[in-house]
Amino acid sequence: MNEPTTFVTFIGRLIRITGLTTLTAGRMAVIVVTSRRRSRTHRLADELVRLLERLGGAFIKVGQLVGTRVDLVGPVVASALSRLHDNVRPMTSRQAARVVRRAYRRPPDGLAEALAGPPVASGSIASVYRADLGDRFVALKVRRPEIGRAITADMAILRGLAGAVRLVPGLRRVPLTEIIDQLGGCLTDQLDLERVATEAEPSVRRV
Repeated sequence: MNEPTTFVTFIGRLIRITGLTTLTAGRMAVIVVTSRRRSRTHRLADELVRLLERLGGAFIKVGQLVGTRVDLVGPVVASALSRLHDNVRPMTSRQAARVVRRAYRRPPDGLAEALAGPPVASGSIASVYRADLGDRFVALKVRRPEIGRAITADMAILRGLAGAVRLVPGLRRVPLTEIIDQLGGCLTDQLDLERVATEAEPSVRRV
């Protein structure tokens, strides 16, 4: 379920990505210079996870995928990146409530109370809340606001970066564009919560 992005969204994402990456690179440089070797890798890994979490959108999914390659990044970085699967900083209660109000003209009783507390899980696309509807408990999956547009912009930026990287002689044979396209397909499937809901248990609701 692709959502068209706007020029303003694209430029906003590009500025945010550039700014946060530059800031994190500076922090990492300080860590390399000032920290002891024993703690350096852990601190650098934490900075990387913090960067991806703040960038959000497609970059969290990139971190999740990279975290599965222990052979490439090592156990410390892989362990840190594993937090991005279901322990990402959640949206605020106000943001979640706004999304639910747009989805339901009259939200069922129990949803407001569920959104007031912390989610049981939070990922790159949505947060999951446990709601008591009186006769049963349900898992309420709330998609992050404007996440579709942000991911569309991110994918355009990542494709541009992949094209630039392919100009490097040693990386010309690396199928970066194909990898980015596969990532985009995965994110498109996850954004389609209508389809996800039909494949999930009946007690799972999406908004």
